[in-house]
Amino acid sequence: MSRRFNIGFFIGLIFWSWELSAAWSSGGGGMFKDANNPWFVQNTDTVRYCIRIDSSQASLSEEQVDRVFRGAVAYWQREFSYTNFATADVVISTQTFVRQACPTTTAQPIDLVLQIGYLTAAQKAEIKSHASYASLVVRTDYDAVNLRARGFIYVAPEKSLSDIQGYELTENPWSGQNQVLLYWTLVHELGHVFGLQHTGQAPSPRNIMSYGFVEYILQKRNWPLLSSYIGSMAFFAIHPQPQNAPELICHTQLTQTARTLQMFFGIPPTWLCFGTILRDQSLEIWAAPDIHHSMNPTPIGTIFFEQERKEARPAMTFWTPREQRVLAIRQHPLLPSYIVRNIKGRYVQAQTGGQRWLGLVLDPTQNSPLLNDLRIITDFNGNSYMDLMKGF
Repeated sequence: MSRRFNIGFFIGLIFWSWELSAAWSSGGGGMFKDANNPWFVQNTDTVRYCIRIDSSQASLSEEQVDRVFRGAVAYWQREFSYTNFATADVVISTQTFVRQACPTTTAQPIDLVLQIGYLTAAQKAEIKSHASYASLVVRTDYDAVNLRARGFIYVAPEKSLSDIQGYELTENPWSGQNQVLLYWTLVHELGHVFGLQHTGQAPSPRNIMSYGFVEYILQKRNWPLLSSYIGSMAFFAIHPQPQNAPELICHTQLTQTARTLQMFFGIPPTWLCFGTILRDQSLEIWAAPDIHHSMNPTPIGTIFFEQERKEARPAMTFWTPREQRVLAIRQHPLLPSYIVRNIKGRYVQAQTGGQRWLGLVLDPTQNSPLLNDLRIITDFNGNSYMDLMKGF
């Protein structure tokens, strides 16, 4: 690139999340071109990385950072396996990551540098507002022929992080809590390295690639919520494997939507908690009287999957440089995609054996709990519902 530093991916800011990009302009509009491309695709076998830590600003060893980073890499390798991995033209996250010593000269290039509380003088000069960033990922080089990038991930000095817009931060956010916050921060930034942009969803423990995700998880008030979701935070598929326990939501009062769900599924009329368990080829319906009994729900019935059609929805954008020599030339290459399940189902009520036909959509692009991903399409009591769960 013509600039020394092309900040070509989206970053986590202390105050807000913004986009920084060196891009071409035409007719008053900007064009990202390859700025949002993944750094590495299938022709890159090995990614060489190193770790730099400002020990005066972070109470972490290189071994601790390396362990967390490898875990974040493994997260995305697992997640991308839930996409149309085998058939995509652009294949992501198949590389072997090899740690090396950081180079002492520019004649010793390395693919990715993890910088914990550390920026060079040149980087500080280029990134004018570096003191405002909790974390960021910067692409410094892009080989448009081989579709391969170089750059660094920067994590702000731990000892300079005190508050975000007046919100108190969790103590020792990188070195404390068994490095959980550092792990999810690196997961977020590696998502950009692998070509994922920010989603438009509000930040939450479930919305890993949302604007403001890093700022959200650093807030001390959000730690209990974050810790309760550890182990279940997925990106491409909220529940890629069958569940072992129901996921329930509880209404505080008997709304019209809750009453419709009670009547449709045969739930006792005073029960306010409703949930599901996703199996391989079925969806179980469970319920409980109220939140106090939600840990011991009762099975109500089962939706059996009779027919299924899967559709792929691309998870990223990709611009193919004219000079590249990796992919077959086509206008729209097949990209890693969410797999949306469209199902024709038959609901069987447990006690009465009564049956109803319905349509199900399991859509992980919502990046939220299963009950929000689930859409039920049916006719009931003279009404047509496009989303029975939400009452319309």
